[in-house]
Amino acid sequence: MRRDSDTPPWQEVLNRRYVGRQHDLPEYARIQVVALIHWERDGWELLEGLCTRWKVPLVYIGIPDARLRHGGVWLHANDVRRR
Repeated sequence: MRRDSDTPPWQEVLNRRYVGRQHDLPEYARIQVVALIHWERDGWELLEGLCTRWKVPLVYIGIPDARLRHGGVWLHANDVRRR
């Protein structure tokens, strides 16, 4: 995808979920997963990542992608599968 030089590289994840006080949640063993991400400009995409936290029915997935501003995202468990 071509972008303007003044457009930031990151994009919003439209299927992102929000968890209050997420830093209070313990980090668990890293589980390799495939996550379905809905980018605001690029649309739907399957990406590999690591699940490190969860609060049923939500999971936190770390994904090494420049489009993610913070390196990870909370998603509904229905959007995530183990690899």
